Amino acid sequence: MTANLPLRTRIRVRAPRGFTLIELMVGITLGLIVLAVVTTAFVNVSSNRRDMERTGRQIENGRFAMQLLADDIVNTGYF
Repeated sequence: MTANLPLRTRIRVRAPRGFTLIELMVGITLGLIVLAVVTTAFVNVSSNRRDMERTGRQIENGRFAMQLLADDIVNTGYF
């Protein structure tokens, strides 16, 4: 019966059977690379945030000290 059909219709279409070992290894490798990039970015952002908070506290302390000095200078001689 299949001898009467043209060649194109006799080709069997294979059903998908899953991933090959190479495809799985490539997928896992790409996933690990993405995970490493995201982890590195997160660590860098956390470090930068910590540095910015420290700098902000130093600026705030400097402003407070300057305000104390300015108040003392204004009140000099007026006890």
